[in-house]
Amino acid sequence: MASLIKKLKKGIPYYYVVECKRINGNPRIVEQHYLGTAEKIFKTCQRKSAPVAKEVALTRIGPLALWEVACSARLPEMIDAAFPKRDQGASVSQYLLLAALGRAFHPCSKSKTSQWYEETALKREWGVTL
Repeated sequence: MASLIKKLKKGIPYYYVVECKRINGNPRIVEQHYLGTAEKIFKTCQRKSAPVAKEVALTRIGPLALWEVACSARLPEMIDAAFPKRDQGASVSQYLLLAALGRAFHPCSKSKTSQWYEETALKREWGVTL
């Protein structure tokens, strides 16, 4: 469940939305999103131009949904069978499908794909550092 927390940095309060889970019996923050200072949040509310939740979910969770579609079609298995790889790091299918999903959801240069990957739900699903 998400909650709102305040952190003081150099005496200035900053607000975050965090999601906590128990890991080995201890509560740990597993996801954190920066909102800003109270003034910034207030100005955003005044403009009424805050990001729509669907847009945020699409950019973060959308790639995971397409990955599930690819898995249901057994696409990763077919790619890995055609192009075997040693048991280290991401598989060939993960790299190929990450490039395709990156182009679909966040077109950027290939060098910035790993930065985009860090912000998606794929990182938690795969557990692989690129």
